[in-house]
Amino acid sequence: MTCTNQIDIDGPVIRYGASDAFLSYADGIEKDGLSLTALFKRWHFRWQSRRQLEQMSREMLADIGLTEGSAYREYTKPFWR
Repeated sequence: MTCTNQIDIDGPVIRYGASDAFLSYADGIEKDGLSLTALFKRWHFRWQSRRQLEQMSREMLADIGLTEGSAYREYTKPFWR
């Protein structure tokens, strides 16, 4: 299934929104006390940080204690991890 959100407007059910996997993940986050807004901000920060990491030179990576391989593993992760 692609969605659990739905609208019933005197007729067929209209389904919209995110996947069931996302919604269960989001529900778990809210149970842990983190709002969806905070979750989206965290994801944006990860995405932004990883894009910056991707553009660093070998010397810059060495300055922060990372190898090219470890940087590659980090910036190729999806933003939700």
